Amino acid sequence: MDTQIAKDNLKALLLQESRKYRFVARAHTSLMTTMYVISIASSLAAAVLVASDALPKLVLAAITALPGTAILCTSAFRFKEHSQWHYKKARRLENLIYSLEFENESVASISKKARTMHDSMELSWPGFGNINGEESARESMSSE
Repeated sequence: MDTQIAKDNLKALLLQESRKYRFVARAHTSLMTTMYVISIASSLAAAVLVASDALPKLVLAAITALPGTAILCTSAFRFKEHSQWHYKKARRLENLIYSLEFENESVASISKKARTMHDSMELSWPGFGNINGEESARESMSSE
């Protein structure tokens, strides 16, 4: 395969992956922000609605439960950690593009670095289920 074609193909692949990871990072950040907004808004709404005695107790109880549920979801699904992980992976992919494009590293060298980076990033995945300080099953397996 022509060296320039291989270089262009690898660059396109790395760029596509980087964009994907940035998109997912933004999605996790948006989910985290949404959970915080739900928590704050429902807490305020519950206080106002209790004071006004405008809704049945069952509805008020459901609204009152929303802040804790939102915070629990944020903790259990680890939106912040996942967002940071995806941004970090996107940056590492972009660094490989810079090395390929501007530092004249070979396609083979960048390909090898990409595989190594993917493997190391896989080991650093934050996992799910961080409730009461418990590790996820994946984290406990990777630490053995």
